Amino acid sequence: MRKSKFLVTGGAGFIGSHVVELLCDKGAEVIVVDDLSIGFKKFVDKRASFVKASIGQSNRMVKLLRGVDV
Repeated sequence: MRKSKFLVTGGAGFIGSHVVELLCDKGAEVIVVDDLSIGFKKFVDKRASFVKASIGQSNRMVKLLRGVDV
């Protein structure tokens, strides 16, 4: 069975970190993108990959998503 993959923006914030935890608990592969302007890296689940970036950085986001198969 193919593993589910999720990209969670704001995954270092209160709500996002809980969503990431639930997804990881279900066995999903999770990539967190957060610029840490109001979130904290310590809140990101250790099972998730973390990228410090703003969703508004379109060039960087395109490079990140090129490595993700959908």
